[in-house]
Amino acid sequence: MNAETWQKIKIILEEVLEMPQTSRARFLEKSCAGDEDLQREIELLLKFDDTKNSDALEQNAFSAITGNAFDETKEIFGERIGNYKIIGELGAGGMGAVFLAERTDGAFEQKVALKLIKRGMDSEAILRRFVNERQILASLEHPNIAHLVDGGTTENGLPYFVLEYVEGETIIDYADRENLNLEERLTLFRQVCVAVSFAHSNLVIHRDLKPSNILVTKDGKVKLLDFGIAKVLKSDADDSTTATQMHVFTPEYASPEQVRGEKLTTATDVYSLGVNLYELLTGSRPYETDSKNIGEIIKAVCETEPVRPSAWRDTETRRRGDTEKNRSLTASPRRFIPASQLKGDLDNIILKALRKEPERRYSSVEQFSEDIRRHLEGLPVTASKDTWNYRASKFIQRNRISVAAAALIFLSLIGGLATTLWQNRIARQERERAERRSENLRKISNSMVSEIERAIRDLPGSMPARKLLLDRAVEQLDALAAESDRDNKLKLELAWTYQNLSSLPDRKLSDRNTILEKAAKLAEEVIQAEPKNLAARDRLAMIYLDMIFNSRLRGDVDFTLDYNRRSVRIVDEILRESPDTIEYQDSFWTANYHYALTTQQLGRADETIETAQKILPVAEKMYQTNADGYDYMKPHLTRTAIGFGLSYKGDYQAAVKEFETALNECLAEAAKRSENNILKRNEANIRLQLGSALELSGNAEAALNEGKLALAIREKMATQNPLDLDFKIAVADAELFYGQMLGRQNQIATVEERFRKALDIYQKVAETDVDRLQVKILMARAQTALGNVVAQKGNLTEGLNYLRDAAKFYESIGAAITIDAGLKRHYAETLAFLASATMKDKNSAEAVKLYRRSLDLWQDLKQQGTLKNSDSSQIEEIQAEIAENGKAL
Repeated sequence: MNAETWQKIKIILEEVLEMPQTSRARFLEKSCAGDEDLQREIELLLKFDDTKNSDALEQNAFSAITGNAFDETKEIFGERIGNYKIIGELGAGGMGAVFLAERTDGAFEQKVALKLIKRGMDSEAILRRFVNERQILASLEHPNIAHLVDGGTTENGLPYFVLEYVEGETIIDYADRENLNLEERLTLFRQVCVAVSFAHSNLVIHRDLKPSNILVTKDGKVKLLDFGIAKVLKSDADDSTTATQMHVFTPEYASPEQVRGEKLTTATDVYSLGVNLYELLTGSRPYETDSKNIGEIIKAVCETEPVRPSAWRDTETRRRGDTEKNRSLTASPRRFIPASQLKGDLDNIILKALRKEPERRYSSVEQFSEDIRRHLEGLPVTASKDTWNYRASKFIQRNRISVAAAALIFLSLIGGLATTLWQNRIARQERERAERRSENLRKISNSMVSEIERAIRDLPGSMPARKLLLDRAVEQLDALAAESDRDNKLKLELAWTYQNLSSLPDRKLSDRNTILEKAAKLAEEVIQAEPKNLAARDRLAMIYLDMIFNSRLRGDVDFTLDYNRRSVRIVDEILRESPDTIEYQDSFWTANYHYALTTQQLGRADETIETAQKILPVAEKMYQTNADGYDYMKPHLTRTAIGFGLSYKGDYQAAVKEFETALNECLAEAAKRSENNILKRNEANIRLQLGSALELSGNAEAALNEGKLALAIREKMATQNPLDLDFKIAVADAELFYGQMLGRQNQIATVEERFRKALDIYQKVAETDVDRLQVKILMARAQTALGNVVAQKGNLTEGLNYLRDAAKFYESIGAAITIDAGLKRHYAETLAFLASATMKDKNSAEAVKLYRRSLDLWQDLKQQGTLKNSDSSQIEEIQAEIAENGKAL
């Protein structure tokens, strides 16, 4: 529906609502003048205007569209659908009903909510909507969203799905019954925001947020229900159901754009959340309307500014009137928060969420929730108060004809003078207009990258939304760059956006490299034109770091070392020129931290410790003075690098102490940011390294516990981020590490199973992105571990096959001559295990050859000064094997 059609509907609707029922049909025929679509839309709206039925607006959204409620519920009680038996009814609407059911297959006892289409309502459009809801729920695994349990098709061919059964009450009823105070209500509401934010990060908008769809369990946990009219955010061209969904909403909680049938975004859920929060705190909804009259509600939603929450109960008259007005909301009186507690910040927060224009609301649910958090903590909030400019713009919108007439009279009086001035200034104004347009587009694109993308970056399941935002930003900046090839500022911003785009985890390495090369070229062009441009030099250094991240995944250690040194050289020079600039301190830390990681890979433990200790004071200073961005991670990441170096050298007690300090710092920050994926990832990484140091220091029990905890964290993250390959790899790494640790402690019951699971994950990822050599290296490690265990258990044929495949792979990539100490170490270990299995296979001559090849690699690591302390016994053990078995040849 476009704006012009809505205006026609509104004008006709206002007139017809004043007429008696007997006169409406003739008036509509005349007013619509044969426009059947227009008449049908108005008739749909008129169905809401049933003042004899006080529950008309309490029907669910589908019931408002499809008519009578489910009238066959009694027939279906006791019926079995799939593995479930219907035992009661939870709710009904025109499309169908939701039943209480219990599991009957004997696997375990479980009560569920089963949603089923009504017989006769299985039209193509409704079936499509039903399947859409089931698909959306399948993609939304979150503790605050009622999750999908099962689904299928009945014997009659009707689809059904099974949901988690939530025993609870609406958020309003729960808050009233528990007599929650302001802080408790706001904290409870933020749980709702978390659930809606998760849906948005998966590109789903709910579109029907109201108290009956927001339940609270006995233990105070919020559960979001009913995604029956939810919508996946995609282009309208793909949305074939737009027309049938136009009026599917609950009017009192719908946004103006939803009522008008316009295109919807996440802003419509922000608005609905604002209405829910208004009611949660005041006991009333934002508009003074007869809640049974749909025409009055629509007019209020679209045209009337809401009363400030703190002003709702200003007078005794209104206080008396509320009792009557709210009878349609609930049979029990609503509790409300005193006006004195709502005045100020909360007024502004709620009114910002309820603004008529979507672009003037909070840009995201996270921002809405964050303002509430800041209010709770006594911090300034971003919600701005109404300004004179805003009031003036609203006045003009309400009085367009009068204002336009006055403007024409004024312009006619000064027209002669204005004409001369206009002719002299028109060229300059056109240039300024073009510049402003470019600047506005640039700001919009950069906002997508620097604000919106960063706000959702760490949320579980946010990758599709991040990709969409960054793709759109690049499209806009590409268009600008084509028109401004000499604009160095624009080139630098475009390089930055490309760099962010390349970091998406679903990108193949070849795609990442192409994007980063384009970003580097833009930055280099700016530096060539402006050699002293610190920002351009800094950007190039950061692009180099992303390039070395990819080179690590490709297994190209020479490239990694070369470009890491380039980035360190650049940032060291910049910091000397501008030592007090926060951004350059950040780059200095980042480049040197990655250099510490590179030296880890090369086995240069002393250099790792030296580099990490060099940047630790910078990390701690940035954390103390500028804890925004990602500075809260810098201290514990730096300490982890120091701990690795100490453990590599054999100082295990000092390493354990460093890892424990890093872990405590990480956990302290995670407590402040419960939804932060990066902190969870860091926690798992630290626990794995701590576990290794604990084991080497002799504390095997504590080591196993750390490995188990790390694995559990990574499994949860992989479940929450199913499209992120890096999280899948992390699970395999933890399975491999934990399995090896169990094997060394002779707890081998599940070791083989863990190694097989790790190998399976690595193989699937390697098939997805063939450029990830690092994954193939990890796959060879898993083959080595699995082959050794299988051979020890007596299956020599299978064990030898795994070990030979791993050795052949290492040989094919030049593991014997690489400067990568870790890779050479794993090759040496594989050859030793292969030699042991070959000896068991009664082939002593071949086994001795393999032992000698392994010995050469271990001795080479020792000669280069990169032999890990815990591997120092390998040389003596292999020499003993060669001496003993070589005599028999």
